[in-house]
Amino acid sequence: MPSKLIDMLFGCKHQFTFPIRPEGDEKMYQVCTQCGAEYEYDWHTMRRLGPMQRKATAVRLPAVP
Repeated sequence: MPSKLIDMLFGCKHQFTFPIRPEGDEKMYQVCTQCGAEYEYDWHTMRRLGPMQRKATAVRLPAVP
C-alpha cells in the first residue's frame, strides 16, 4: 500500500525488461517491471521511443441470464 501511494504522488521510476519482439512482429518494446507500462523500443538506436499505442478492441461479454 505505501509503495502505491508513493507511485501516485511521485510516479514510477520505471525499471525495464530487456527489449522484447513478439514472433511475427517487427516492433520491439520494453515493459516496466514496477508498473507494467509498455514502451516502444528501437533496436538500431538502442532507445525507447515512447509509450505503446494500443488499438482498442471490442470484447464480447456473455449474456446475463
